[in-house]
Amino acid sequence: MTNIVEKVCWFCMCLLFACSSVASAEPVTTTIAEAVGSVFLEAQDSVELATSSKRDSQEDVRGYESHSISTVMQLRHEETGELLAYVFALEPKGFVVVSPDTDITPIIAYSFEGNFNWKDSEENVLLNMLTYDMRNRVEMIAVTPEDLIIKSPFF
Repeated sequence: MTNIVEKVCWFCMCLLFACSSVASAEPVTTTIAEAVGSVFLEAQDSVELATSSKRDSQEDVRGYESHSISTVMQLRHEETGELLAYVFALEPKGFVVVSPDTDITPIIAYSFEGNFNWKDSEENVLLNMLTYDMRNRVEMIAVTPEDLIIKSPFF
């Protein structure tokens, strides 16, 4: 089973590397972000199924549901309207947050335990933290010297 996980991970890395842009920072389209999110989900599902099969109870494997993207929302800067991240809602539940730029780590956050809460309030720590973090990451791209940027092999 470990061999299958290794092959899936290797395939995912090759696919993402093939789609990468190593010349300069580029915006990530919804289509590319969805592809990155889908590959991430496939890899996570493969790992979960492989590790579940090693557990004592076979019910873990039979009870596990794979995830798929159901909808996409864009997290935008409230003042400028600049795209900060893509948030993919998952079925049966969960979310994956994907970067809007090739110079930022592709997968920003994810959960398979709960859905993303879009309610704008002080109590919504995830939304506030994500907005603050991504606003700063996007702004820093323009002022970071090219030789300090580590190109992501995932885009």
